[in-house]
Amino acid sequence: MMGLLATPPWLLIASPEMSEDFFSQGVFLIIEHDEEGSIGFLINRRCHENLDEVIKNSHDDIPEDIPTWFGGPAEADRGLILSHERVSEEDDSVAPDCYISTAPETIELLYKPEPTEAPRHPYRFISGYTAWESKQLDKEIREGKWMVIPYDKELVFNTSTGNIWPQAIGAIGLAPAKMFAQTVSHIH
Repeated sequence: MMGLLATPPWLLIASPEMSEDFFSQGVFLIIEHDEEGSIGFLINRRCHENLDEVIKNSHDDIPEDIPTWFGGPAEADRGLILSHERVSEEDDSVAPDCYISTAPETIELLYKPEPTEAPRHPYRFISGYTAWESKQLDKEIREGKWMVIPYDKELVFNTSTGNIWPQAIGAIGLAPAKMFAQTVSHIH
């Protein structure tokens, strides 16, 4: 199990059988996976609030239409920025084209660039993260609860939220519509 899993980032895809509300059709960007456990962000669940509602008091001029994503239940009151390019020197590199920042000034650099700069897209404001205990995720993958594919910048940053899971499943060679039809036919 240590082959692909030994070197994050990679994408963790909920199997069609995962029916728990939180995990159902979830796709997670896993950024840490070692003997101590795993950490990742759910990348295909939008929050009900936009960024201006999440960080109300700190920036009065945030446009009302910037969405936020629910990364997971751990520290859901804390946010971070996932971007395909380095915005500030403080950003941590997750992959050659994937950076994480918790610096407040990065928020302004993203939604309000200098007049001489083009807007920086794509990026995601993420609230919280998801964590697994030591060896828990390895066990769940062996049990068939999860599937794994390599990190895909297009899937993370340039795919609409509702299409991330079907495209991730398709990358494995499975067709979600056929899987659903087979599940329904087994019920009857």
